[in-house]
Amino acid sequence: MVSDSVSTSVSELTSTSTNKQVSKEPIQIKRVAITGANGFIGKALVSAYHACGIAVNALLRNTTKYADDPFWSDINLIQGDLDDHKALKKLCTDTDLVIHCAAFMGKKDPKLSDQVNIEGTRHIIEVAHSAQVKRFIYVSSISVYRGTKSSNYIFDEALEPYLHPKLNHYSRSKLEGEHLCKSLCASLNPSSNPSSAQQHNMDYVIVRPTNVYGPGCRPWGSQVENLVSRYHICFGRVVFNFIHIDDLVQGFMLMGSKAEAKNQVFNLAAEAIELSLFHKHIAQRLGVWTWRLPWVLDTLIRYTIDGVATLRGEVRSTGYTPKFHYPHQHTQRLLGYEPQHLIYAKHK
Repeated sequence: MVSDSVSTSVSELTSTSTNKQVSKEPIQIKRVAITGANGFIGKALVSAYHACGIAVNALLRNTTKYADDPFWSDINLIQGDLDDHKALKKLCTDTDLVIHCAAFMGKKDPKLSDQVNIEGTRHIIEVAHSAQVKRFIYVSSISVYRGTKSSNYIFDEALEPYLHPKLNHYSRSKLEGEHLCKSLCASLNPSSNPSSAQQHNMDYVIVRPTNVYGPGCRPWGSQVENLVSRYHICFGRVVFNFIHIDDLVQGFMLMGSKAEAKNQVFNLAAEAIELSLFHKHIAQRLGVWTWRLPWVLDTLIRYTIDGVATLRGEVRSTGYTPKFHYPHQHTQRLLGYEPQHLIYAKHK
């Protein structure tokens, strides 16, 4: 289960927001549908909404393997995938909010990336709109910026990501999914398309999380734990952008309920810290001693990793050499989002 810090009602999140503007009437959510519900982010959202007393529909490709797991005992499990129209219809029926977490994370299979991340997104948007869902949240990725240049290394929501031809297939398909979400919602909604057959407006929200960590995470959890436990090194003299899973959930719940989030794009971040400091944080939590790689060796490893990708003609989702900063002031200003789990504060 997600920690107690996010086990509060959606109405409480909205009313206690630090946003000083006069808030519009929040969206009332009685049932939420989540795709990719057994993933790291999806499962945390299932836990948080259930803890708030909100009914949850969860789309899983195989429900039988979770039948005896008490975590899922009060969740409405729906078996199917993004190509299964009947399953999607069941998922979205009588639902106020859909959060589309499901994605193919692989970077080498363009056909599967397009099938899941683009066409699958098309299917769930069309079904959600037909079911008169109030709001659709598309979970994108901060890596959509990897083909974009910024003179000051700051990448905020005002900067439109460039669909670079060398983006890996995950980042590319995620960005194309963003474009589809905007255009498809506009074409389906009668407010922007009077010829639309349906008289229902469905809001969309696009969210680009940075590097998410917390209990149950593999790339920024168990894999880092293995690195510091086996080799006792803190690697990466380059700034990365991190967000704890509980802060991510807080952001999602604000985006799901606050009227101000309507048809907005958000970079969901918490803090920018050196990667080696993140490794140190994990090591200290485990009680493991570590040493920091010398600058020359650290730089050589980082440039080698990115250099090999360049030789392959690929822009990596995560770069170890360029500078990237993703401010979250837009999310703070509009929604009152305020991250609570900051690593840097613990290591001052």
